[in-house]
Amino acid sequence: EILVFPNPVRDRINLYFYISFSSEIRIEMFDLMGRKVFLNEIIPENKGYQYLSFDINNLASGYYVLQVSQGNRRIGRRNILVTGR
Repeated sequence: EILVFPNPVRDRINLYFYISFSSEIRIEMFDLMGRKVFLNEIIPENKGYQYLSFDINNLASGYYVLQVSQGNRRIGRRNILVTGR
């Protein structure tokens, strides 16, 4: 399960979620045509609750799908609305 805020989002998105072990986390966003428009990979120092914040100023207004995964395991998936600047 993943908490994403704010949603709708204007310029910066925040993620809050739990991981049971420390390994690479992949954050991806896709447009409604399925094209990957955002990718960030991080390696957290510890397992447990994670808080991440990302700048998404380069994305056009519209709907996106955000997916967070760790290895082959999907942590969460959310629909995101990016609003006008």
